[in-house]
Amino acid sequence: MMQLDDLTNDAQYLLLNMYREYLDRHNGGTSKFQARKFESENEIRTNIMPQWSIEDVHDTIAELNTNGFVQAIPGNNIFVSVDLTTSSIAVMEQRFANNVDKILERLSKIKSLIPFI
Repeated sequence: MMQLDDLTNDAQYLLLNMYREYLDRHNGGTSKFQARKFESENEIRTNIMPQWSIEDVHDTIAELNTNGFVQAIPGNNIFVSVDLTTSSIAVMEQRFANNVDKILERLSKIKSLIPFI
């Protein structure tokens, strides 16, 4: 089974931010299917991780993809489509029970462990 602890701190940080965005979208009325979709790595950098370089965003998406947390489709040397997998959502639901305060607390803890943020 997929485990958050198998990921680097930066991969956990990006995943938590993507999951928080997924919850915001879904709670705002967007379908689960659409809420899981994150467009390209450029969109993720612009809208979720503007403090990271595009290379760090790409590398971290690749890690999440390799570990089954996202489905990333490459094209033109970037990921042109990135979707949270239903398996990653299940892991996050089990860990955080859709509690945004728990997610924010974990984000704060992980952020303090990442030297380049």
